[in-house]
Amino acid sequence: MAETNLPIRDFRLFFQPSYADTLPVILSRPSSHCFILSLEHVRLLCRKDGCIVLGTDNDAVKTFVADLKVQLRSEPAVAMPGDQLNR
Repeated sequence: MAETNLPIRDFRLFFQPSYADTLPVILSRPSSHCFILSLEHVRLLCRKDGCIVLGTDNDAVKTFVADLKVQLRSEPAVAMPGDQLNR
């Protein structure tokens, strides 16, 4: 995965105590070409070529990652509005 030029202030989201996980957060960072997702125990730093998952020692996060891998392997590609379809 490519290097991310994420501002240091954004990394604090990854190191908050567990009681701070009360509200879901999705932060778009166009200048860093990524977004940050914090949802309960799941914390992700996502770029177009992959995601960094934090807290993988947590059982809920392990379950989420395993389920997501299964879904990504089994789902057929879905065309988005405006996508060109090869026929």
